[in-house]
Amino acid sequence: MRSIQQDEIAVPNGEALFGALFGQAAVGVAVGSIEGRFLRANDALCRMLGYSEQELLHRTIRDITQVDDLDSNLELREQLLSGQAQSRLYEKRYRRRDGSPIWVEMVATVVRDGAGAPQCVVALVHDITELKFAQDALKASEFRFRRMVELSSDWYWVQDENLRFLELPGLGKRGMDAAAIVG
Repeated sequence: MRSIQQDEIAVPNGEALFGALFGQAAVGVAVGSIEGRFLRANDALCRMLGYSEQELLHRTIRDITQVDDLDSNLELREQLLSGQAQSRLYEKRYRRRDGSPIWVEMVATVVRDGAGAPQCVVALVHDITELKFAQDALKASEFRFRRMVELSSDWYWVQDENLRFLELPGLGKRGMDAAAIVG
């Protein structure tokens, strides 16, 4: 019985491979022109944004990007087109068709021809809206807890595994020097 060699494994041609990747439903995939127009959008991206592919083809990335994120979007685009960056992972906000914001994490790269000229931009887009909400809730909870500790008349502290004091909130308002105790 012979083993399969690496060079014997058939890799699908470009169109078949692209079609398989593009058609998957877990991550949004967008192909855009160098100018920022949508050229293709898979079903996952369309569901995420609430647009049909045909509707997206009549829009630009700028049209669906939250206003506060436009400048960073342009900066990233310039880095990719100039060749300063091969690809980038970044977070930004889009506006869904209904106007509601959606946080996404995206990886974008420029596809170049044999001479190195930019042909199009390909982006993989993952909805992280729920993650952002959870992070915001955690920050708010931590802020409330810290405020409670600061306003409390009880003593609270944080120690490391060697029982050294790392934090002693409220020492300053009691006229004590934290540097003398912490560590």
